[in-house]
Amino acid sequence: MKELGLPYSVSEMAKIRENLMERLNDFKRRELPQNVFALFIDGYHTDIKDNLKVRKACVYTVLGIDLEGKKDVYGFYTFFGNENRADWLKVLNDLIERGLKKVVAVISDDFSGLTEAVKALYPLTEHQLCYIHHEARRLFPVSKHS
Repeated sequence: MKELGLPYSVSEMAKIRENLMERLNDFKRRELPQNVFALFIDGYHTDIKDNLKVRKACVYTVLGIDLEGKKDVYGFYTFFGNENRADWLKVLNDLIERGLKKVVAVISDDFSGLTEAVKALYPLTEHQLCYIHHEARRLFPVSKHS
């Protein structure tokens, strides 16, 4: 902060960080609606510094639209490595633990393991690929043996 010319002491910065972490934890634990119309799920691949090493990570983001049409970010989750069913199960289980019981539709890219996770935890939910991925599959079908 000194290099930036900002007059914050180490103890003031610690208090700011503590306050931000408290607010972040409150956000991540807040109760969600029981029933929603849609979840839009996306993953952002990036590099994150973990201790002294830079590692590949994926930040999973879940945007919900409730039955009245109100949009809200329901959560974001960071996992190291590639997307997989186990991490998607953690994301969806967190949403369930926070109160989300029924979802009409999940809209996402073709993330590895997500379809199976949705079927396992929300068996009555329609899983729709986003328009771009849906059209790409329709126009350029890939066989399982390619």
